[in-house]
Amino acid sequence: MLIGQLLEHFDHVVIDAPPILGLADAPLLSRAVEGCIFVIEADGVAVRGIKASLDRLKSVQAHIFGAVLTKLKKREAGYGYGYGYGYGYGSNLERTGSS
Repeated sequence: MLIGQLLEHFDHVVIDAPPILGLADAPLLSRAVEGCIFVIEADGVAVRGIKASLDRLKSVQAHIFGAVLTKLKKREAGYGYGYGYGYGYGSNLERTGSS
């Protein structure tokens, strides 16, 4: 097989497969490789579509290395982190009138 021949010459072989939903190529390819990186386009498919895709890969015992989320609009993601600290010292005497 071509993948085996490539692995004789290279440490890693990366194959960009078509989307899983609706096509048989990705589950078939997943049986011929060491593992899969699951790529998800943000706002590209509903959560149930993602679950269905993962179920298809699991049904053929695909080894999933991990996932990558692409095209995420950072400003619309609704996540953030912040930290603040303050310290003050002094008198709170009110100043009235002019000198």
